[in-house]
Amino acid sequence: MKIAIIGAMDEEISFLLKNIENYKTTNHYKYTFYEGQIFDKDVVVVKCGIGKVASGLLVSALINYYKNIDLIINVGVSGGISDKINIGDVVVASSLKYADVDVTIFNYDFGTIPNGPKNFVPKIEILNSLDLNQDYKLGMIISGDQFYHNKNQVDNLIESYFKNDNVLCIDMESAALAHSCWFYEVDYLAIRAISDVIGSDFQDEEYNKNLNLACRKSNLFLLEILEKI
Repeated sequence: MKIAIIGAMDEEISFLLKNIENYKTTNHYKYTFYEGQIFDKDVVVVKCGIGKVASGLLVSALINYYKNIDLIINVGVSGGISDKINIGDVVVASSLKYADVDVTIFNYDFGTIPNGPKNFVPKIEILNSLDLNQDYKLGMIISGDQFYHNKNQVDNLIESYFKNDNVLCIDMESAALAHSCWFYEVDYLAIRAISDVIGSDFQDEEYNKNLNLACRKSNLFLLEILEKI
């Protein structure tokens, strides 16, 4: 099995890079791919950049350069939904949608791309056979091209369009990565740790304070998966 691991920022993959054995780097387009083994699993680790377009571009470059990717895992941090989640909690996506796609005038669900699925479903059954020691929460992740910080905006968004979806966090990449994996028919998992709670006082400072903590938490959870998969 060859596993690709994608983070949006350096901080989201730097801890993993310290755990790669026999690694080499390959530069392709604007990306640096780190290849090697973690727990005897063949891995490729790469930074995609921030945002939905950056995510789609990376998956296209990755899949067309490496023809034998069996699983793509997105790892990193996210803003949590208040009253549902706490700083440092690990979230695994049970499903994913866009937070800012609206073609409802044509009778599509909010968050759904025309001619695409109603939501993107990752390969969470991979985790069912693993005896994991670390706790995680399972729920929907939604993604949009902004740093969500207005609690009223997010509460209204969820109440209007995602009321029954158990949305736990919002980021800027996961749904786009899932969309790309759906297109290329590659199995996908999204793992996020909470760096900030949306609408909290001084959320930007909270994010900066907890970024490295959340990155490490998501990376440690991923490492346990790689050890036991």
